[in-house]
Amino acid sequence: MSSNTPTIRQELKSLRTIYGALIVGVVLFALIAIALTLKGGVKQEDPGFAQILLIVATLTALVNIPMGLSLFKRRTATISDEPLKNKIEIYRSAMIIRTAILEGNGFFFIVCYILTGATVFLIELLAIIVLMIYFFPTSSRLSKEMQHDLREL
Repeated sequence: MSSNTPTIRQELKSLRTIYGALIVGVVLFALIAIALTLKGGVKQEDPGFAQILLIVATLTALVNIPMGLSLFKRRTATISDEPLKNKIEIYRSAMIIRTAILEGNGFFFIVCYILTGATVFLIELLAIIVLMIYFFPTSSRLSKEMQHDLREL
């Protein structure tokens, strides 16, 4: 193994760093959106517009979240047969897809909040952030989802 080849620990640290950065990005954008909205922002005063956005954003999340979870499961379905290095690559790819779908919905909720000022979008955003935190790649989650012995991670 060359000195440029990352170790398993480095690979897993990289996974966690990427994942954490995705969560931080959503949270920072939300904080900026809240600050802008409190300062007057660009919000529309049309309740019909807010209602349409609420329906579209909620339906989008209700479709996308299960789709992201399903794509993750499909991509990792045969992961147990792979060597650890391949498992990490497969897992990273599936994790990024699942997280990007969650993140996309989170950003959509933030934009809807900026446009309307309706706090219901922040509540839905909070649910997305909770899901993102729930799926954070801890050692036990990695062991379970990669179907690999925890002691080797």
